[in-house]
This record gives sequence, structure tokens and C-alpha cells, in this order.
Amino acid sequence: MSKDHNILLSFINCLQRLDFEGMRGICGNGLQYFDPLYGYLKKEEVVNLWRLKYEIDNIQIVKFDQPENLGEGYYKFKCNIRYGLKIAIEIEQPLQFHCRVENGLITEYSEAFSLHKMAQIHSPFLGWLLGWNKYYQNRMKIKARKRLFDLMKEE
Repeated sequence: MSKDHNILLSFINCLQRLDFEGMRGICGNGLQYFDPLYGYLKKEEVVNLWRLKYEIDNIQIVKFDQPENLGEGYYKFKCNIRYGLKIAIEIEQPLQFHCRVENGLITEYSEAFSLHKMAQIHSPFLGWLLGWNKYYQNRMKIKARKRLFDLMKEE
């Protein structure tokens, strides 16, 4: 097992333990992050995003698979989505990610998932009906980024 592989595994372990300081230490200062919902983010924004997703929204990694190719993987996550006041459901959705390690630090991290499927999870009927639509997807992106930056202002 290579040193880069060990760095990636320690990053995933930090993610599963919700050790955000450990994740911050593993990532380089020039970390480049991208996902379809939040777009491109800088390192401090990314750490707050992970805190938002995994601590506040209570998302848990259920399964992590890493193929032979270092830096690419696949994991399923579980989250509670509240509809109204009393109903909460658990959802498992696969998520692909790509990671690049240089000089012992993670310098690039990106995730790939379907915004249409995400829209269906958060708003079943409207997501199914309009989740494919770019206007609806852009509204989702704007709300998500606003929520992230509001969290960062509170700190």
C-alpha cells in the first residue's frame, strides 16, 4: 500500500469519525473542491461544507469502496430528511468521488452525483417532476450555497 493510499484512507477515516480538524490537516492549502450542488469551493469553505453535511445534516457514510485506481472511490451515505414535523426517512444514495494526492496532501477532491436524484430525495414530487430542469437545479444550488455561507458568517 502506497503512502498516498494511506493518506486517502486516513482522510476517509476522519470523515467517518467527523474529525474535521484531521481532514483540514490532510488537505493542502490550495485544495480544489467541486461537486454538482456547491460548485467550486476553497479549503475553508470545504471544511465548513463537510461540517454542514456530516455534523448538522447528520449524513453518515454507510459503505466505502475503493477500486484499484488510487483517488477514485464510491460510497453510499445515509441521511435523515424531514418532511413536515413528524416524518423522517432514511435514504441511501451512491456517490462517486475523485481525489488527488500530491506531496503527502490532498490537493483535489470532487464528488459526482445526480442533481435530479438529489431533488427527488429532498422534494419527492417536485424533484421528480422538475429535478431535470436547469432552472430548478440552479435554485437548489443557490439555496445550498446560501446555507453554507450563512453558516460561515455565524462563526
